[in-house]
Amino acid sequence: MRTKHRDERAPVALDPHAEVEKMYIAEYLKAKGYSLAEIANLPAERAKALLEAASLYASLRLAELETGAALVDKLHLDDTTTATS
Repeated sequence: MRTKHRDERAPVALDPHAEVEKMYIAEYLKAKGYSLAEIANLPAERAKALLEAASLYASLRLAELETGAALVDKLHLDDTTTATS
């Protein structure tokens, strides 16, 4: 009997927004004059505050994205129901 090794398991599903969230975090940090790599060299309290603010920024931007996508879906749905009426 062969046992599965850790890297032979089925891949874990990734959050579809994870890469976009990382992009927004990097965008926020860049606007503040930092990169994600540079955060590791800051005092813990400062790094934590920056990452919390960057996370909030990313969350708000993702919410904007989702709202826009929902609006497009609604407009598309309204357009298709109007066209068939």
